[in-house]
Order: sequence, then structure tokens, then C-alpha cells
Amino acid sequence: QALTDPGQVEEWLADEAEFDLRPGGDLVVRTDGEEREGFFEEIEEPRRLVFWWGEPGGELARVEVDLAELDDGTRVRVIESRPLVTVDAFGIGIESESGGASPQMSALAIVG
Repeated sequence: QALTDPGQVEEWLADEAEFDLRPGGDLVVRTDGEEREGFFEEIEEPRRLVFWWGEPGGELARVEVDLAELDDGTRVRVIESRPLVTVDAFGIGIESESGGASPQMSALAIVG
């Protein structure tokens, strides 16, 4: 429930949050006077949450949160992928049909 219950997500993600917890839903979080905005990509109850976020007007980073049940507790794995600007610096040219980088393709480039 910590990944998919809106009240619990706000407890671990930020001091203050506004979000629509569904794929494609908006995300705005504020912590220590800083704001990040983005959107949810994937929500797989009860074990996986994927979202994109960044400073308003800046590059977005992809965040994957996965939970796995263990005999003595729960393993939490968090991966925050580098922004596309960083990937482009390594010469990985990924373009969408509109000429800009697509978030889905940048995530594939980072993993692949």
C-alpha cells in the first residue's frame, strides 16, 4: 500500500504532494522548498511504481520503485535513471517522430 495508496505515497515521497495516482497522471511534490513535477508511467499494485520527475521546465528523470517480499521483510529497490541530456552526452541519439526525445525511448537507452 505504500506504493499505491495516495496517503501513504505522500508520507515517503515528499513533504507535500499533489498527484493523480494512475498511469499518465500528474505529479507535483515539494520538499525543503524545492518543487518537482512529472507524471506516473506505471503502477503495478502492490509491488511497482514508475514515475518521471524533475524541476519545473527542466529535464525529467525516470524513477522505478520495486518491492519484493523476503522471508524477513521487504526489499526496496529504487532506480533513478539519468536525464536524457546526460544520455545524449554519451552519443546515444534517440529521437521521436516529432524530432524530440521520447521518455520511453530514453529509458530504453539507459537500460539497454
